[in-house]
Amino acid sequence: MKRFFYLALFIVSFNLSSLAQTTYYVSNSGSDSNPGTNALPFQTITYAYSLVTGGDTIIVKPGLYTDYTPWAGIQMNKNGTPSAYITLKSQVKWGATLDAGNLANHTEAVTMYGSYNVIEGFEMINGFEGGVYVAGTAHGNKILNNNIHHNGNIGNISGNTGQFGVLSEEFTGGTMYYGNYIHHNGRLSINSNLDHGMYLTGDNEIIANNIVANNCAYGIHIAGYDTVANMKVYNNVFAWNGRSGGMIWMDVAGIYFRNNIFYNNAELGILCYDAHGTGVVIDNNLWYGNPQGTINMTWNNSNVAYTSSANIIGYDPVFVNDTIDYHLQAGSPAIDQGITLAPEVIDDFEGTPRPQGAWYDMGAYEYFTGTMAIAAIKKNNALTLFPNPSHDIINLSASTELGLIEIYNSLGEVVYKSKSANYAERIDISNQPAGIYSIRTQESFIRLIKE
Repeated sequence: MKRFFYLALFIVSFNLSSLAQTTYYVSNSGSDSNPGTNALPFQTITYAYSLVTGGDTIIVKPGLYTDYTPWAGIQMNKNGTPSAYITLKSQVKWGATLDAGNLANHTEAVTMYGSYNVIEGFEMINGFEGGVYVAGTAHGNKILNNNIHHNGNIGNISGNTGQFGVLSEEFTGGTMYYGNYIHHNGRLSINSNLDHGMYLTGDNEIIANNIVANNCAYGIHIAGYDTVANMKVYNNVFAWNGRSGGMIWMDVAGIYFRNNIFYNNAELGILCYDAHGTGVVIDNNLWYGNPQGTINMTWNNSNVAYTSSANIIGYDPVFVNDTIDYHLQAGSPAIDQGITLAPEVIDDFEGTPRPQGAWYDMGAYEYFTGTMAIAAIKKNNALTLFPNPSHDIINLSASTELGLIEIYNSLGEVVYKSKSANYAERIDISNQPAGIYSIRTQESFIRLIKE
């Protein structure tokens, strides 16, 4: 009887310890000799990640982070499990910046060799070749709500290696890219045809609620080195990319484009190049302003078997600001014209539940009016700005601490960036040219007209 009691006690203790999870904190003002608590955080993400196991979380406080592993950036090479992910999260969305500094051996901001990792809420900039690299045989990773921009702008200017915002290798699988803003990646100065917002070659990937804009060549390039199977491309905006919104190359077996908006890309909505296979489905998308047309599924001996239905062609989606703010305005033909895509898509880029009307909307944002999504309405209305329009000085205020403040011009370039612990700030914009700007804080956004 005593032996059974000790055995039972051991089993209970083992089960409790196996469920134990640790949260570590990282801050620019911390030290790697600290215990990594909220009050006494670590200083580097690299050190914090060296300690984690499945189920653990690292919270990174606002600031600029430049620590890295050569040729890998922040190297996420450990394995969680489907029920115990390893999570690396910015405490404030886009408040923690991973800056690779365009250093030749800081090739990516983040490399994910391990499986069942999450990276969420970061700004990722200046990777010498790219932003996020999902490598080897990594499976089940999640890339959520990040601002991935101006990576691969330098690289090897004369080289034939593609630069990217995010890239997955052919033997990876199950990666989810959800709610990311992926823009201005690639060697823009030479208009490289090799450089893309997303270069994806894995299986069973989900690409949902992303805004993929102003990248050097294709917004999303799907390459079937080892046949790409079961890829779901749902509720994204592909806009202003230097070639087409999407490209399919080599061997595929099941790619689903649904509820996307392809807007003002330099060539087509979707292009096939020497692509072969079956099961490409193109349903309930909106196409506008792509000068070479909607799709070309036969270029350069492509023979992909595909279906296409319920698409809207040639109607302006009526964005709030078609170069920076892809919210839908009243009267947009994209409202209530999508199809239900749960469980892969249940909300939008900002977390507003879908649907807000009778059906899902197309694109990354769900349109709402009246009492719908009242929490989101209150959040966006919390930020006030005056005068607007303005010539020189603007006054910005909110009902909470402003936190990270970013001002984007109409090209999506950050022209002002600061962090504030105050509820109000005065900002001098006199050195900026006239135009329309977007001001974003950790809680809200608002539009500014500079006269």
